[in-house]
Amino acid sequence: MPAPWITGVKQVCVVVEDLDATIRAYWETAGIGPWAVWVPELTGMRVRGVDTPYRMKLALA
Repeated sequence: MPAPWITGVKQVCVVVEDLDATIRAYWETAGIGPWAVWVPELTGMRVRGVDTPYRMKLALA
């Protein structure tokens, strides 16, 4: 049953420290899944003009 204060939500983003643990917890406690996980190749990242190594892992359920 949806909460009455949540209306028109199409997508939710959550930033976490440990994606694998979060996926496992969402599956085990709320049954959210299956999950598709990506690790994109990121190149040419710069912060304030300085080349900066950067990586991320994305997941969608």
